Amino acid sequence: MQGVNALAPDPKFGDPEIRDPQIRDPESRSVARHLARLSIAAAFVSCSLNCVFSQLVARAGAGLAPYGWLVDWSSLALVLAGAIFGAIAVWSGFRKGSFDTAAIAAIGLVLNLGILFVVVCYFAVVRPAAAGS
Repeated sequence: MQGVNALAPDPKFGDPEIRDPQIRDPESRSVARHLARLSIAAAFVSCSLNCVFSQLVARAGAGLAPYGWLVDWSSLALVLAGAIFGAIAVWSGFRKGSFDTAAIAAIGLVLNLGILFVVVCYFAVVRPAAAGS
């Protein structure tokens, strides 16, 4: 009798043939992991938005130039949201002990803070120097 029960699947883990093979790690579906991924995606969407708009302005001439402020502010909002999402995900990853989530979030945080650093340097150094000459 004991040998038969030893072959039965463990009820707390469920039958391995019934479980969904797509769900291997419950942490991969957590909110913190999604925020970490969104943090990385925000940096790439922001850069893509600026590149596409620059190409459209170069081809269309001055017709699209007045909409540059909309693209700039949208891009800045994406980067700020990405930095906030990354900070929340890093904190949540360390709090839960999920260091892979914290590492993914740290990559997104570095990307977004790097973009913000370039924007701040532009407004603090390059733009005043160009206005003075």
